[in-house]
This record gives sequence, structure tokens and C-alpha cells, in this order.
Amino acid sequence: MPINGGTAESVPGTAIPDAWIASQPVDLSPDGKSLAFFIGLNQTNAYKIAVVPLDAGPHPKVRMLDAHAAVSGVGPRLTPDGKAFVYPIIKNGVGNLWLQPLDDSPGRQITNFKTNQITSFRWSPDGENIGVLTRRRIDADVVLLRESGSAAQ
Repeated sequence: MPINGGTAESVPGTAIPDAWIASQPVDLSPDGKSLAFFIGLNQTNAYKIAVVPLDAGPHPKVRMLDAHAAVSGVGPRLTPDGKAFVYPIIKNGVGNLWLQPLDDSPGRQITNFKTNQITSFRWSPDGENIGVLTRRRIDADVVLLRESGSAAQ
């Protein structure tokens, strides 16, 4: 959507067949040349990271990277150096940040929280630190209701 108003347009490459956008927010690379977001694949229910170049014309070649199986739905963010993604994962109900390099080397967990889930995080302005802005805890109770009297007539 143009800043001054006008007609909204789809970003070329973001309509991916047999998939749906599975994260918010969508991240813009530090150099402003690509978008990154999670997609869910309809056929397998697997997640991928879609990296869409913004300067490649009407039919860009979208790069698909395997995502950790425990993605939380909070979108991937590129590291300040542009060499990896960081995103929350959830294991046993606990959220931690996962670092996934773009060079296909193995990813690794970079936080070690014992409780709660991560809903938002940001890099410091100098790119040296990462702050977890929002964490949440989900409590749930199960209540069984049962009729105890005779049936009404």
C-alpha cells in the first residue's frame, strides 16, 4: 500500500501455492532487500521460512528454508548481520529462542527459559543484544459438568 494512499498490491512472490502465511510479524531484512515469514504447507503441515527478494521483479525466486518443528507462530527475524534467523520455539509448553543460520548449518537454542512462552522480541539498536519483550503463561482448568437430578418431564 503506498504511504500516500492508493491501491493495495500484493508483493510478488508472497502468494505461495498450497501454503498459508503462518506468522506475524513479517520481517524486513536489514538491507531492505527481502521479506521473511513462516509458511505452513497444506500437504504436510510442516513449516518453512520463506525469503522473498523485493528487488527481483514480478517473478522472484523465493528461497524456502526448513524451520524447526516446534515454531511458535511468532515470525522469524533476521539477525543484524543478516546471516541467520531467530524465532521462538515451544517445547513442553516453554518458549525459547532458536538461532537458524542461513548457510544450512545446524541451528541451536540461544535462551534457556524454564517457564512461559515468548510472544515478542527485538534486537538492541547496536545489534549486540536481544530483548524478550513479552512472555506469557497459559493456565487452563478443566471443569466437568454433569446433570445430577432426574430428567425434566
